[in-house]
Amino acid sequence: MPSLGNLKSRRLREDALCPICKEEEETVAHPCRDCAFTKPVLQEVGVAPSSTNMIKVGNNSYY
Repeated sequence: MPSLGNLKSRRLREDALCPICKEEEETVAHPCRDCAFTKPVLQEVGVAPSSTNMIKVGNNSYY
């Protein structure tokens, strides 16, 4: 999946900083889980992001 981090590792791009939060390198997981913009949105809709590949929605966990 294309991400700025992947493009940077292939030397197709020099900067991999997330264009939304401008705080971390954009990886495949970043916009879905780690972005400072995404975290409050997920919390507002009741989705708790985690540092693993698992996402918690209410009492349910999904991989």
